[in-house]
Amino acid sequence: MLQNPKVVKELEIDVRIDEIGEYEIKVVARSWVESVEYWPTYWEQLEAVKKALDQAGILIPYPTRTVFQGQNELIDK
Repeated sequence: MLQNPKVVKELEIDVRIDEIGEYEIKVVARSWVESVEYWPTYWEQLEAVKKALDQAGILIPYPTRTVFQGQNELIDK
């Protein structure tokens, strides 16, 4: 967030654990921007987080489900 030029540097960035779930820990980070820059900055920050996770080799786990239909049919979802 500090690298994004739209973020107001004089105001504190807020980073907190928002939720602890069965298979996840949800972290929320908030910064201040001009109102007109809210959505563009929001999407830029999401993309920056994903790229940082990729560079660090951190994978995002996705739930999987195996469904058996009939006796021999296997459908993966």
